[in-house]
Amino acid sequence: MLLYVIRRRDEMEKLYLKIWLAGFIDGDGSIYLTKHGTRLDPVLCLTNTKEEVRAILQELYPFRAWQRRRRKEEIHQKDSWQWYITKQTDLIKILKDLIPYLQLKRKQAELLLKYCLIRQEKLKGPNRNRRIGKEEWAIYYQLKELNRKGRENVKQARVSEIEKGIGTHRQISSAYLVEVSH
Repeated sequence: MLLYVIRRRDEMEKLYLKIWLAGFIDGDGSIYLTKHGTRLDPVLCLTNTKEEVRAILQELYPFRAWQRRRRKEEIHQKDSWQWYITKQTDLIKILKDLIPYLQLKRKQAELLLKYCLIRQEKLKGPNRNRRIGKEEWAIYYQLKELNRKGRENVKQARVSEIEKGIGTHRQISSAYLVEVSH
């Protein structure tokens, strides 16, 4: 009975850490595909300055995925640690664990998981197909669009709100400025 209680406690602690990690990734993480010529590489990245965060993640997912980034440019900048996962088998495990708890980056995580599973299936067996297909390129462009930053997204959001009749351009612009300033 005692062994069951200990195991159960350990399972609960891991669950809480996975939920915590999902929130961390939602706030500070990056989920994307990077393009190298005709090759696409999946990436899950998280950067932080706390050694404790690195220790927790290393215990939860003991992958060789850490890079130390030294900050010499500015005195006020701290060294940071970057958790940089690119190995597809590691990504599949992490994404399957975290997708249920992600809120803001769930769509990116689902797309990256789909990409990794497609690639894993293509690379099985004697007739390995290394070529990136249409479905993989579609995922790349979807992720690129989801992760796009800048004023174009704001402009597009305003236009679509106006088209839906939510408000005038002036109302939406002022509401956006109020929201950004807080």
